[in-house]
Amino acid sequence: MIPIGDRLLIKPIDAAEISSGGVIMPDLANEATNQGEVIAVGPGKLLENGQRGQMQASAGDTVGYAKFGTNKITIDEVEYVTIKEQDTLLIIKGDK
Repeated sequence: MIPIGDRLLIKPIDAAEISSGGVIMPDLANEATNQGEVIAVGPGKLLENGQRGQMQASAGDTVGYAKFGTNKITIDEVEYVTIKEQDTLLIIKGDK
């Protein structure tokens, strides 16, 4: 699966899951924002000069993103969201 342009394919993280730092994220904390794991990234935005913009997020990163502006998609009974990279609020780089 490869998103088109500057889009990210994200698997949302359940609000009640425990973060890698051991912090429990209650539902109230995620009312306006969500977190998820980046599953795939597009090739980048097509610029006016014909080149592609570089994507900042990578597969395996955890991102925070606004709840609004996402598109839900189900693939093999798993729910994902797609968003434009510009709609991410922060990137938590994965351990690689």
